Amino acid sequence: MAQKEIAVYGSNTLIKDTLIKEKSLRTESFWYALQTNPIIRKELRQRMRSWRGVSDLTLCTLYLLGFGLLHYSSNYSYRTYYTFNGYNPASTAQRSQELGTQYFLLIIIAQLLLLFLLNCKYSAGTVVHEKERQTYDVLLVSLLRPRDIVSGHLVAGVAYLLLITVAGWPVAFVAFLMGGISTELLIVTLFTVPFSFVMLAALGVFWSCTARTARRAGSNTLVNSGLLLFIVPFGLNFFIGNITGSFSGVPVYAVGWAGEIAIWLLSFNPIYVLLSCSQIFSGRLDSNLFLYATGQGNSLTPFVRFMFIAVVVSSVYCWLATRQIKPLQTESEKQQAIRAIKERLGRNGITTGSGR
Repeated sequence: MAQKEIAVYGSNTLIKDTLIKEKSLRTESFWYALQTNPIIRKELRQRMRSWRGVSDLTLCTLYLLGFGLLHYSSNYSYRTYYTFNGYNPASTAQRSQELGTQYFLLIIIAQLLLLFLLNCKYSAGTVVHEKERQTYDVLLVSLLRPRDIVSGHLVAGVAYLLLITVAGWPVAFVAFLMGGISTELLIVTLFTVPFSFVMLAALGVFWSCTARTARRAGSNTLVNSGLLLFIVPFGLNFFIGNITGSFSGVPVYAVGWAGEIAIWLLSFNPIYVLLSCSQIFSGRLDSNLFLYATGQGNSLTPFVRFMFIAVVVSSVYCWLATRQIKPLQTESEKQQAIRAIKERLGRNGITTGSGR
C-alpha cells in the first residue's frame, strides 16, 4: 500500500511517496520509491534551474563539436590514414570507414575524459554539500533511509552526466555518415559509457559521505578514480608483462594466465574496453559481444569483463557509502512514524490505497 512520508528537507517540506507491498512486490516497491525520491527531484531541479547547469551542458557540447571538427579536418586535409597502432604509409588515400571509426571512438573517449573530471564536481559534491549547508542533520532525522539518501544522490549525479552525454552524442553520430561503425561497437558504447558513469558516481558519493568539505571530497574522488581506472591496471599490467615476459604493451588477445589477468585488470578502464573491442570486432570475424577466438580457445570480451567489474565496484561503493550514514532514528522508530502519518492521513480523508 502506498504511504505518505513527510521529509523535512532544509526550509521546504517534501512529500515522499513510498510504496510498501508484500514481499513478492519488493522490486516494484524499490523502483517506485526511487522514482518518488525527493532528493532526486530536488537535485535535478536545482541543477537545471541554475545557470551553471545550462552553461556546463553548452560548453561540453561545444568542446566535443570543436574536437570533432579539428580531428576530421586534420585527417581530411592531409589525406593520411592513421590507426591506433601507428601510421600506415601504404595507404595514402582517404578511407572513409576507418576515418569514421576513428572519429567515433575519439569523440567518445574525449567525452569519457571530460565527464571523468565533471564527476568530481557533480557526484563528489552531493552529500558533502548538505554538510556545508548544515542540512545534513535534517536528512538524518527524516524518514529517509540511508539507502534512499545514497540512491537519491547517485541517481541525480548519474542523470545529469547522462544528459551531458546524450547532448554530445549527435556530434559522435556524425560518424555514421562516414561508415565503419558496426552494430557490436555501437552496443558496446551505449552500455560502457553509462556503466562507467554509475561506477564513478558511486565512488564520488562514497567520498562525499566520508569527507567534510567539497574540496576534499573532489580531490579524493579524483585520486581514487585515477588509481582505479589508470594507474593500478596499467601499472600491474606493466609489472606482470616484465615478470612473465609473455607479452609487451597493452594486450588485446589473452595469451595464457598472464594475459587473462592483464585483460581483467585493463578492463577496469572503459577507454581500453572501447579500443580493444573495436580491434576485436574488426580483426576477428567469428567474434561477438560476449566471446572472441584466441589461440587457446574462446575468451570473454573486455566488454563483458567491464560490465561485471562495473556492477561489482558500484555495489561495493554504494554499500560502503550507506554504511557511512548513521541515521538518528532506528528502523523501528521510522516504521512507527510511518504508521502514525498513515493514521493521520486516514483521519483527514486521504486514502492510502495502492493507486498511484
